[in-house]
Amino acid sequence: MSFTVKILGCGSALPTTYRNATSQIVSRNGQMFLVDCAEATQVVMRRYGVRFGALNHIFISHLHGDHFFGLFGLLSSLDLMGRKGDVYLHCPQRLQQMLESQHSPVLVHELGYNLNYVPLSP
Repeated sequence: MSFTVKILGCGSALPTTYRNATSQIVSRNGQMFLVDCAEATQVVMRRYGVRFGALNHIFISHLHGDHFFGLFGLLSSLDLMGRKGDVYLHCPQRLQQMLESQHSPVLVHELGYNLNYVPLSP
């Protein structure tokens, strides 16, 4: 069994020049999981050569901005890259409501892939 963790960001709520806010990639037996998605997560993913297409599960631990503000851009980028495979978003139910709102910065149009919500209990 192979298991790796890449720390994309480990800072607190305020990113610095040398440290991004929280985000980690966990890989297990070829499956990739993103844990939290702070601002600049996709930039750091590119820097570390993380394959966007291999990302199927995203976990958002809670709704402090430094844990999910990068999610909107990442979901949009996946669509712009032509993603077709499902994405599973494990998150508090309130985030699903935010994403499905008519005022959502992401879902103003339909994504080219299925975004499946898996609610997390408090």
